Amino acid sequence: MEEDNRPIDTRHVELPERLVPLTERLAANVHNHWMQQRLAEDWHYGPQRDDTHKESPVLVPYDQLPESEKEYDRITAIETVKSILALGFTINPPASSGPAELTDEMLKQWESLHSVSDLLLARRLVLEKNISDPRAYRTLAQQLLRKGEPLIAYDVASDGLKLAEGDVRLRQLQGLALARSGATSPANRILAALWEAGHKDPETTGMLARTNKDLWLMLCEKCEGRGHLERAHELYRSGYDNARASGDVNGGIYNGINAASTALLMGDKEGAARLAGDVIALCDCCTPPNYWSLASKAEAKLVCHDLQAAEDFYCQAMQCCEASSGDVSATRKQARLLLNHLGEDSQALDHCFPVPAIRVLRSALRMAQAPQNYEEARRQAESAVPKDGKHFFYACVLAYPDLAVMEAFLDGGHEVHVVLPVSPDGCPMPDEHGVSPEKLKAVLDRCASVLVASGLRAKSSVINTQYSEWLRDGSALLHAQSLDAELVMEDLLRDGAGMRLAAARISPAGYKPPMAAKERVRAILFADAVNFSRLNEDQVETFSRDFLGAIAAVIQRSMHKPLLQKTWGDGLCFVFETLSDAGQFALELRDRIVGTDWAALGLPKELSLRIALHAGPVFEIMDPVTGRTDFTGVHVSRGARIEPKTPPGQVYASENFAAMAAAQHVTDFRCEYVGQLPLAKGYGTFGTYHVTSRECRL
Repeated sequence: MEEDNRPIDTRHVELPERLVPLTERLAANVHNHWMQQRLAEDWHYGPQRDDTHKESPVLVPYDQLPESEKEYDRITAIETVKSILALGFTINPPASSGPAELTDEMLKQWESLHSVSDLLLARRLVLEKNISDPRAYRTLAQQLLRKGEPLIAYDVASDGLKLAEGDVRLRQLQGLALARSGATSPANRILAALWEAGHKDPETTGMLARTNKDLWLMLCEKCEGRGHLERAHELYRSGYDNARASGDVNGGIYNGINAASTALLMGDKEGAARLAGDVIALCDCCTPPNYWSLASKAEAKLVCHDLQAAEDFYCQAMQCCEASSGDVSATRKQARLLLNHLGEDSQALDHCFPVPAIRVLRSALRMAQAPQNYEEARRQAESAVPKDGKHFFYACVLAYPDLAVMEAFLDGGHEVHVVLPVSPDGCPMPDEHGVSPEKLKAVLDRCASVLVASGLRAKSSVINTQYSEWLRDGSALLHAQSLDAELVMEDLLRDGAGMRLAAARISPAGYKPPMAAKERVRAILFADAVNFSRLNEDQVETFSRDFLGAIAAVIQRSMHKPLLQKTWGDGLCFVFETLSDAGQFALELRDRIVGTDWAALGLPKELSLRIALHAGPVFEIMDPVTGRTDFTGVHVSRGARIEPKTPPGQVYASENFAAMAAAQHVTDFRCEYVGQLPLAKGYGTFGTYHVTSRECRL
């Protein structure tokens, strides 16, 4: 029989979600095996491929490959797996040797970690060792919350819930992380489901009450605000009574002081004073006193309008070693709320709360002024490292002096968040300055977060550099808002043989973004009609007329028109000049589609729309085929990867979009963090935000 050499058609083969991680491992294994073969043949690394001298620029381990080369290997691996499936074979996971065991020693070690970078290393260890014990995820999520990192804590709690779906503590921490990050509505839904399932313990009750109080703060009196405040008080009072009945002193203090505060906010001064007195008695039972017993005692005094006593106890609470930035931020926010209600200056007690500022580090060094090499830059940066406690720094790493400064700040015990203009292998840090790929990786691994502005770009550009600075500033602003902290823009300047910081202290609301470059960043919207595949032939015309017609009507009536709109079947792509236009248009489009009875028009009643938003530098071109203006570039496809993971009837946005919106002080909508979502087609994970209206509704 003659061998069939025809290529296998894999265009219609769907890659199951469970096989996506396999393709990444396959790509890495094949590349590393190829590299070992080349090394055995005396090949070595070189900047360009040279067959005569046996040199290749990709003769490095898979993890060190440029993103473009990784992408090539991923596509090859995906097509290989799809070919195997097309031939009728099945792929099953190998038998697991079982997860690694979690020891009490590991838990104690994690509980004593003081930096976010150390906690992130512990998280990586948990994932690499396949530890399934939920205690690991509880400990790390709780520690991250204490360090003021609710977004990362949410991801850790979500990882744990994949292995222990019914774990009550992890669901509590997930809800609390969302609440602290400002995603109040999703937090309320998670905690309400937990409470309604019968978990009415003081901690769940108190957390749920907290989200209702936050919803009251979000909503006006004309809507549901008053009802949320009353519900919060009812829950706090219930949690307080249950804690007292069970002898739970800590639960009694937490729920009791909040019951007293909400009573005061509702206008019941006498009831608030009685509860405050009971809480003070409970706090006196805590020997030795801790942060929360002292802070609650201070708040009880504040409820009774005794500002001097409140100040004394707040200052004592801040001296406790267990006070974290997240704890202090929450305490200060509550004090400001009560002071405002009592007719006092809302910032009258701010001096009691040492909430660290979020600092944006803007390097003013020019390459002509820069130290001659990395080690010299590292030495000079030591004089600029703050010695007054721990600080949060956000910075762009554009050249070797920036990296040296980051290492100096990390060595000084500070938390560093980095934005790279391109993937690490594309950063302009030649070896002659003393920066090896290993050095770059070692410093980045110590950072609390690393955000790559344009992962598929081979080199940076003027617009991409400014885009990176926007992402840096916006990410810092989101962090400052979550902690209710100051934002400090600091310039790094040469000062003799060293460096110094020159700060301009501003509030998050007062932040002004840098001037736009000649080339502008654009906002991209991708959308997809859910259940389009269920249409029969007779419904296609109706879909085109009514569904697409409804979208056309939104475009016609909207004040936020796109620069470009394209459709193909059930897919949509719009490009907007501003993020404000993109966000508001996306919500208008969602409301029109979700609010239509499609069954009455002869279409599937479940017909809906997924909408995804992204923002980044794009190329504006003239399409030679259509003769029309078009936009292209790596950022155009990023939104397309988020859209398939967006729930029907919702608007999701990338981390880049949310950071850019914060940096540009866009207030027309909210971006609420929902976690790291796995992207379509196996493109890794992406920080994702839920875009909601600022109108007075849930």
